[in-house]
Amino acid sequence: MSKRTSLKLIPLGGLGGIGKNMMVFEKDNQIIIVDCGIMFP
Repeated sequence: MSKRTSLKLIPLGGLGGIGKNMMVFEKDNQIIIVDCGIMFP
């Protein structure tokens, strides 16, 4: 029987706006940070 795990999606900013978009994906004690923004503060 396989163990089911979940994938967490955590928005860090920029949702609903243009630029400055960043997301965190977390699964099984591993974290990937994806920065898709094109603007700087």
